[in-house]
Amino acid sequence: MSTAELKSNLHKLIDKAEDNKILKVAYLLLSKTEEGNKDWWDTISTKEKAAIEEGLKDIKKGNVFTHDKVMKEIRTEFPGILK
Repeated sequence: MSTAELKSNLHKLIDKAEDNKILKVAYLLLSKTEEGNKDWWDTISTKEKAAIEEGLKDIKKGNVFTHDKVMKEIRTEFPGILK
């Protein structure tokens, strides 16, 4: 079935549908598809973007910690919290 045929058949089914629950599901499904085409960067706040950019600058400067170092520090500061 071609894209045009699918669209036509969907239009017909939606026009005939009387069950509001089915229509809501179809709406949610199709609207989620549209949302999936958005770049996540465009959906976050200016504050979140600034925090990410600051983190990227820290990485470039070498201002990072290894996972092992962080875990060792947590175990030292909070003994018994991680087993």
